[in-house]
Amino acid sequence: MCKTPKLLLMLMAALLLLSLASCTMKEGILVQIEKKDNTFANTPNNTFSTPFDVIPQKALIENNSKILKGINTDLTPLAISPDNSLVFVYETIKSPEVEAENSRVITGNLKQEILLYTITVETKEKKLVGRFLNIKDLKFNNTGRMLAFLDADNSVYIYDLTTEQLELIMKANKHTTYRQVSWSKDSKSIMIDTNSNIDIASKELISYVVDKPYIKHSLNYNDYYIVQMKNAEYK
Repeated sequence: MCKTPKLLLMLMAALLLLSLASCTMKEGILVQIEKKDNTFANTPNNTFSTPFDVIPQKALIENNSKILKGINTDLTPLAISPDNSLVFVYETIKSPEVEAENSRVITGNLKQEILLYTITVETKEKKLVGRFLNIKDLKFNNTGRMLAFLDADNSVYIYDLTTEQLELIMKANKHTTYRQVSWSKDSKSIMIDTNSNIDIASKELISYVVDKPYIKHSLNYNDYYIVQMKNAEYK
C-alpha cells in the first residue's frame, strides 16, 4: 500500500531532473541546449539575450569626467545638462531646524539642507539656484532645457536653463511621500511616481489611483484642496 506513493514521488523527481538537464544558465540567461551524440553541446543553439553596447556608456562617462575636471570645483556634482553646457552642483549646509527634525526620525531617510548652484562649462561662472532639502530625483525634458527635480520635502521644482528661472510646481503636504519624477513628451506635465500627473500650466495634480476619492487637487503653492471628485466637481 505504501509503495505506490513512493514510486510516484520517485517518478516525478526523475522527470524534474530530466527537464533540468535540457537547460542551463549562462551569465544569468536561461538557454536551451541540445543533446548530440549523447553529450551536451558546448555552444547552445538558441540563446535569448539582449546585447548591451558598453562603448557609448564608456564615452559618456569619459566625457562627463572631462567636464567635471574642467570646472575644477570642490562642490558635489549632481547633473550635467544634455548639451554639456551646464553643471549642477551643490554643497550641504547646517540647519538647526532640519537637525531637530532628523533627531525625531526612528526609521527612514534623514534630510539634509543644500545650496544648489549651476556652473557654466565655458565661462566657469557659478550661480545660485536656491536653497533646498536634499534632492531625491531629477530629470531633464526632451529638449534638455528644462530640469524637474524632487526634494526631500516632496516639493517639485522646474528650472529653466534658458531663462535661468526657478518655479515651484508643487508643494506636497506632510502626509505624502514621493520618490521620482518624469516628463511627458510635450513637456506640459510631470508624472510623480507612477500614479499622479501634474499639469504645469494649471498646477493641478491628476490622480490615477483607483481607491482615492479625488481626481484632481489644486497645487497652487500653499493652497491644497480638491477641485474634482470622481463623481462630482467642486468650484
